[in-house]
Amino acid sequence: MKIPSQMQEIYDDIGGMIVQYCEKYLSEEYKTLCLRLLEKLCRKRPSPLLSGKKNTWAAGIVYAIAANNFIFDKSMPIHRTADELSRPFGIAPSTAGNKASEIRNLVRMSPWDTEWMLTELVDESNLKIASFPKKSENDELFSSRKKQWCRTTSTTALKHRPAEPFGAGAIRTPLVLCWCYTTHKCDKKAIKVVFLVVSGILNDWQNVL
Repeated sequence: MKIPSQMQEIYDDIGGMIVQYCEKYLSEEYKTLCLRLLEKLCRKRPSPLLSGKKNTWAAGIVYAIAANNFIFDKSMPIHRTADELSRPFGIAPSTAGNKASEIRNLVRMSPWDTEWMLTELVDESNLKIASFPKKSENDELFSSRKKQWCRTTSTTALKHRPAEPFGAGAIRTPLVLCWCYTTHKCDKKAIKVVFLVVSGILNDWQNVL
């Protein structure tokens, strides 16, 4: 991605801090994601990077990418605390967190946007969720289709359920169900049923719908 000439110096300064941090504490892939985010911010018109401290932007970018990849989860291969993400840049965790939130809003970053995810998480989160059936005049037919959706969605989600009950994957399971609800306009009871099945709480789910 080409950097606008007027932003090149800012990119080099912020990018240098990001590269130094990622090479010391994170990974090559983290560095790639952070620099990609920096490039995107440089190309916005006007670029938000034109105001504010460069070290705060660098910390915010790293914090945004890291948080989006569950870096605070101790089960992750690379685990860092908010303090460890921010102090090397010379700022407080609250400042880095606030800047990260601003950045996420600027680029509309979400936990399910694979553009900002590590490869290992993209593979784990690649759930094939079918569209929720549309409401039909035939209530019996709609009920049958809804049960089928719950069955297939539960089966798919169970295949991706992690061995660790409180690992990063466990966090993503309710997230994907929330995504199903907002994207496919599923009814709340169907989503609740799938969540309970995936959580191992509910077995005889057909009588609930």
